[in-house]
Amino acid sequence: MSEVENGEAKYWDGLSASNPFQSGSTTYPELKDWYDKYLGPYLKTTKVIQRKTSDDDGSDPSTGALQNQGILVYFADGTILAINNNARDMEVYLNEKALTNTMSGRNQFAFRFSPIETVAGTGEQDKFQHNKKFEPYAWDWDGTREDLMIQGDAYGCTENGGAYCSKLIQFDGWQIEDDYPVKF
Repeated sequence: MSEVENGEAKYWDGLSASNPFQSGSTTYPELKDWYDKYLGPYLKTTKVIQRKTSDDDGSDPSTGALQNQGILVYFADGTILAINNNARDMEVYLNEKALTNTMSGRNQFAFRFSPIETVAGTGEQDKFQHNKKFEPYAWDWDGTREDLMIQGDAYGCTENGGAYCSKLIQFDGWQIEDDYPVKF
């Protein structure tokens, strides 16, 4: 619906490769304005608030980039969408308790909003997400099911969770198979 009113998502403000959204330096007011224009009018929410964690000091002393900020979008069914300050990396939390007791692959699932063909600096590592809009997280994935569950990988879905858990569920036809590594 937003694309009908605002044009193709790849042309939305904040999504070009040279824009601050891609570098992660977007401020909360900029991100909130982007959300209010492009997503907010089309989602039924109960509240939208600034995301900050207890260890958030506002900026990284070495780079000046904002840390741990973004917005939290609450839905009537209790799920929460966290949009990070780059407007690309997003997480879905099953409930409010999951915000403070996060178990990746169990009550938190990683996604990426990537409506553009390429993002500066990502290239081949992000090939399964370019031009896909809202898609399970697949950074540096090789396209195989085995890679989604690789042990020792920073993203692999293992018994301890991982960013690829949402992609594994999608890969398996949006079902949790018997060998799904995270136990409930």
